[in-house]
Amino acid sequence: LLEQRGLINKFTLYMIRKVFDTLIKNTNIPAIAVNLSIQQFYDDSFIEYLDYLFSKHKYLRKRIIFEITESLLNNDRQLVDAKISQLRERGFSISIDDFGTGYSSFSYIRTFNADSVKIDREFVKDIDKSESALKLLKGIIALMQSLEMDIVIEGVETSKQFEKIRAISNRVYIQGYYLYKPMPVSDLLELLRFDATSSTCN
Repeated sequence: LLEQRGLINKFTLYMIRKVFDTLIKNTNIPAIAVNLSIQQFYDDSFIEYLDYLFSKHKYLRKRIIFEITESLLNNDRQLVDAKISQLRERGFSISIDDFGTGYSSFSYIRTFNADSVKIDREFVKDIDKSESALKLLKGIIALMQSLEMDIVIEGVETSKQFEKIRAISNRVYIQGYYLYKPMPVSDLLELLRFDATSSTCN
């Protein structure tokens, strides 16, 4: 809806500013992901805004991950590649979101210089019921690891799914309701502070 009304660019800039402020105040947060839309790639002021915002805090750039959906890569490839290169040159990380939902997934992975990939929940939902689904996910994980990419598995909702994934690899990140449901920022910060305190005590 925001994109249809032409408001997504302003909203994204607002969110980046909020992420910036949060990282400044909370050093125990390792990284925060921000979704980008195609409008950021057509807006010449987007990179300029990032340069301005992070000019005195360049060290924060490595703690921000810009997520790009696979469908976005089907747009003006030359433009997208150029903007991604600019982001990477500035130290930001790039992640491909919803991997596997498009038609050119593996060809993009071969040529696209991303730091991480988020495997769509469609590859996860049946792994505790179907051996072929489990083998497919295992193959995708092996491919991404051979490319030395960080891997995030989306849509993990049950303990059985979690156990199946952990049996494949303990070098992947997990995202889904099995771990936590969406929560207010204040609750998340409290959770992170608790984890940091627990780690210190141990």
